[in-house]
Amino acid sequence: MRLLKIWGWAMMATIFLICMVGVGTASATALYSGANHVPAGTEVKATLSGSSTLATTEGTILDTCSGGSISGSTANTGNATEAIKVPVIKEKLSWSGCTESTATTEGGELEVHWVSGTTNGTLTAKGFKVEINTTIFGKCVYTAGGSTDIGTLTGKSSGTAIMDISAVLARFSGLCPPTGVWTANYTITAPDPLAVERERPVGAILYSGISVVQPGTEVKADLGGSTHATTTGGEVRGTCTTGSMKGKTTNTGTPTEPVKIVIEAKNMTWGACTDPTTTLTGGELEIRHAVGTTNGTVTAKGFEILMETQFGKCVYSFPVGTSIGTLTGSSSGTAEIDIDVIMVRKTGLCSGSTLWAMSYLITGPDPLAVEGT
Repeated sequence: MRLLKIWGWAMMATIFLICMVGVGTASATALYSGANHVPAGTEVKATLSGSSTLATTEGTILDTCSGGSISGSTANTGNATEAIKVPVIKEKLSWSGCTESTATTEGGELEVHWVSGTTNGTLTAKGFKVEINTTIFGKCVYTAGGSTDIGTLTGKSSGTAIMDISAVLARFSGLCPPTGVWTANYTITAPDPLAVERERPVGAILYSGISVVQPGTEVKADLGGSTHATTTGGEVRGTCTTGSMKGKTTNTGTPTEPVKIVIEAKNMTWGACTDPTTTLTGGELEIRHAVGTTNGTVTAKGFEILMETQFGKCVYSFPVGTSIGTLTGSSSGTAEIDIDVIMVRKTGLCSGSTLWAMSYLITGPDPLAVEGT
């Protein structure tokens, strides 16, 4: 059974604030192939259509290639605070049929940023160095540098996506002109189709084996190890070594609707606690699928928990709408819920915020997996 590490308050608070600042300052970006959210680790491949040219800003052609390809695997799924990132090693940016000897000497990274109201994305490039052995100027290396807007990914929900490149590159070395204009058109061969969208609402469907978990199914979990309530100063305020929770699903969920589990106060229990602990008010858990896994993120609504401490009685609640942990699902083994969340004090003289860490084994349904469809 894995136990969660209790992180220091300062680090948790910093991460929380960074996340909150990020929300609302960047648009959510995600890649989809049909109805499926493209997970991290997916290879994106594109081949050159027509020809690729490198010209001076005045229009003089320095090099033309009739073939080539580019590929790399997504490093993330994208979200409200970050673009899609696709690292590309030098061997995966290739050129053929060129009028001048052309080779990629250093890889880089592509980023895809969703264009609001479309299935398209703007493309930026970081790094990349391409050497051209020109007839007039000799060997010259051009680069995208720190971050360069290089064009547009025109996505398709049901057809083949393309990348239109029109980028001003900087000369890194050699006697060629200080800037060069790279123009190319690539056809994306995988995933096919491929669309850039605002991140769709994420839902979930629970499975036990091959069967969909139906509304009204009781979900039961027992505390494994112990639960810890830690103050902002890192002091363990309370520990319980036994406990359980159970509730019933109210829906089956869909690809865009989370599974909801209602838990009454009497069905969230605590035992062998250093500070007597009682659930005063029940609430609702929501499960959302984590793309590419059988896991789900867990959010909570409601729930009020009373702790009788040396400072008197204090009531804590889960922050509404915030992820409180992860349901690690399994298609053939026992699932578990790991909770690591900053609880907010509602009443009493205890610390205003307390980090709770606990881990539950799901005893029913067993097995239990979280899927997206």
